[in-house]
Amino acid sequence: MNIDILYDSRNYTIIKDNVTKYVWLYSYRKPIAYFDTVELKIHFKNTEVWTQTNKFHFSNFKKFLGV
Repeated sequence: MNIDILYDSRNYTIIKDNVTKYVWLYSYRKPIAYFDTVELKIHFKNTEVWTQTNKFHFSNFKKFLGV
């Protein structure tokens, strides 16, 4: 696996996949969103089951990306 850990906390992690160039947000070990660095667009995973905590992590993810 060819990844870089950009941010790591107790409950969420932001990683960059160096093969696909995606920046992933994992919340409680599950992927919830990724940022496509080519299209400059955020894609979501299972938004209908997000908790308040997932939404908070996503907010921090957007701040991290500067989007």
